[in-house]
Amino acid sequence: MKFSLYLLLLLQTLSLYGVEKMPLFVPKEEHPFFLNSPTGKVSVESSKMPWEYKWRLETAGDGQNVQMTALDLPDFSLNQKNLVIWVKTENRENLREFWLFAADSEDFSNRVVFMVSDDKTQLLDREWTKITLPFSAGKQWGAPDLDHMKTFQFWINDNGKAPGTAVEIGPVYTEMAEEPSAVVITFDDGWLSQYQKAAPIMAEYGFRGTAYLIPELIGQENYMTLEDLKDLTGTYQWSLGGHYLGRMDGREPGELNRIFYDQAAWFSERGLEAADFSYPNGAFSPALLEVLPAFFRSARTIIEYPEANPPANPYILKVMNLTAPFNSETLQNRLDRVAPRGELVILVLHKIEESSAAETEMPTEDFRRICEIISRSGLAVKTMAEISGDFKPLSVDWEPLPTSLTADTPPPEELLPEEPPLMKDPLKTDSPQLSTPLPVPLKGLETQIDFSLDWRMVWGTLDGEAGYYNQIDDLHMYVENSLSDYTKLFTVFGIQDVNFEDFSEGAIDGSYFYLNALYMVQEVYEDTEITAGYTAPDPVHKWLQVTRSAGIEPAFGQDMAPRSLWIGGKWEGLEPYGVQLAVVPDVIGKENEGDTKQVMTYQEELGVPNVFGSLWIDTETFDMEAAAALNGDALKAAAGAGYVYRFAPYSLSVTAGIKYTKGEDFQTYPVWDHLDNAWRLSSGVSGAIPLGEVTFNPGLAWQSVIYDGGDVRHLGGIDVGFLYKILELYGVVTLYDLENSVWEENAGLEAGLIVDYRGVEYMTGYTMAGFNTLSGLYNNKSWNEGGVDGVFLRIKATYW
Repeated sequence: MKFSLYLLLLLQTLSLYGVEKMPLFVPKEEHPFFLNSPTGKVSVESSKMPWEYKWRLETAGDGQNVQMTALDLPDFSLNQKNLVIWVKTENRENLREFWLFAADSEDFSNRVVFMVSDDKTQLLDREWTKITLPFSAGKQWGAPDLDHMKTFQFWINDNGKAPGTAVEIGPVYTEMAEEPSAVVITFDDGWLSQYQKAAPIMAEYGFRGTAYLIPELIGQENYMTLEDLKDLTGTYQWSLGGHYLGRMDGREPGELNRIFYDQAAWFSERGLEAADFSYPNGAFSPALLEVLPAFFRSARTIIEYPEANPPANPYILKVMNLTAPFNSETLQNRLDRVAPRGELVILVLHKIEESSAAETEMPTEDFRRICEIISRSGLAVKTMAEISGDFKPLSVDWEPLPTSLTADTPPPEELLPEEPPLMKDPLKTDSPQLSTPLPVPLKGLETQIDFSLDWRMVWGTLDGEAGYYNQIDDLHMYVENSLSDYTKLFTVFGIQDVNFEDFSEGAIDGSYFYLNALYMVQEVYEDTEITAGYTAPDPVHKWLQVTRSAGIEPAFGQDMAPRSLWIGGKWEGLEPYGVQLAVVPDVIGKENEGDTKQVMTYQEELGVPNVFGSLWIDTETFDMEAAAALNGDALKAAAGAGYVYRFAPYSLSVTAGIKYTKGEDFQTYPVWDHLDNAWRLSSGVSGAIPLGEVTFNPGLAWQSVIYDGGDVRHLGGIDVGFLYKILELYGVVTLYDLENSVWEENAGLEAGLIVDYRGVEYMTGYTMAGFNTLSGLYNNKSWNEGGVDGVFLRIKATYW
């Protein structure tokens, strides 16, 4: 008997004895499942996750069912327990159904069915996610003996209209719920009837509710006033949450941050507190899921699906919508199925009126019946603020097996289950017996292509003569090939700094069109990587560039590491700490008549290999990084830190950095970053100040360059911006030598307007002659070594 196979059967047996968290199935090479359908494919593959293997179910694209079944298992229990499954999908939109079946007999006549695909937001393409299915999420057919379940089945099918889809499955386990079940009664929009009618009725039953408010509507006709809200939270002890007038799922992260800052300010200035959020129209997006955790503890949808307590994802809370006409039987049946522990029933209502003219208007008498049904259920009624305070943060880590039940701990002999018989496919009498591992198929080459374009057109005058030019600043193609789950091949190539005239004259050569990177990443364990290839490894893990004028020269530049053949390693599992190391042979040589395109890529004679390393700390509000690169007698070392302090609705960002460069025999590009044996001290500060619907962003940057010979040069910059939704008006003034009074030669000015619409940035503005250094975030190009004085138009698009 192989212990790796029967450990999971032992764990199933022990689950009957009250273990709080008990694996049902941990994918292994040897397992009790078989393909129980005439179509589709089931396989076992290696996994780069903490679990060693995964199951993979694939459909054929014909709409037929694919079933993976295990029969006559040792007894396991689903009684009053949550079912937890780790799952990942491919082509989710093509997936029609994904169900889990558990039964107490081989014929599945008495079964529990979990219809996972009824809520597809639980399923993520190409990303592992933890799904928690509370007891009431399983629909019972017949009269299953929940304490003595013996069979299990995974079931998927596609829509039959497109190529097949796949579902990958990791560990499946049950867990005893930690928190008591509860009902949360929530109301959207801030209608006056919620205060005048709902709150008094709920108070008769000892209930408290949660009101999600749209700040712009408070004080308007038929909506609550500030005095109503204070009485609602004081006398009636309700909690408040944020809401919004208009959909938010199509908005960019920057705009969402501004909206939530404004909301936080609105509540704070009025002495109110809002810990939770309700999505307008129930619609959410990846951008919302990224931004919300900085402002709220939870976010509520309008998706109808049972919710666990605590939920697997507190920012996609599932609900039960109550609308008119009210069906009391539906609510009664829902509450009857709720287990004593581990479930949330989040009810969503809007208006409470004497009579109903729309489905969002619940008649007063019907609302009283709702409270009566809830009261008879015996379930506690809590506010969302009470519940969300105990929610666990999002986690992608799989909780390991109990230490006393790992493969290293032999089980007591008396608890070992008897060896089950070899199982056959009941649909095929000659079905192979799966006492041997299923084959692991070749995953095949999967390719993703990303595109980035930065184009600029400038009109202006040079030496009194009018002129213009078209230029591509950057055009990049990024290609990612997934050779397997743990091996990827990356290619980056493109065009940089090309005048359109070069195309017509056939002047495009290696100095314009180039291979930026070609390398392979091999994941060894979890987030540990070994990388080798031809590239310029970027040391900057994350950097807070607080102002445009901070681009004078932050502590780090893109040229910290050389463009060379290299091999390195990366370990990110230490979060919020990280480290990157590389040893880079110097084999590139000269380019462009002796000038190199990158720092430290050329020596007259081959010296010691380039050595590069960086160490960083990365949190939501604080970043710090140190990096160094050595090539022969050339050295470049830098350290920097950035901090963001938020005091709603304002924010303040500060950066500081130091860099030292040393090298005698190098010519480098750009000229302001050459190895000139100098120290560079830089700092920047910027703020966000709301002025009604407009946000004002002032910024200031400073840098001192201290040369080994004692000379000192001071540089400074002032940056201002005004943001309104997707529009930004900005201005930058940069002084390149504060001690030189010649304005035209030492100062530059640029003012412009930016429109950031759905990932495409449009920028137009005016550039003053003299602003021809290659520093700064919004710099113009030099034309015949002189500055271009005129207007410009720039379009930048990135597709990921």
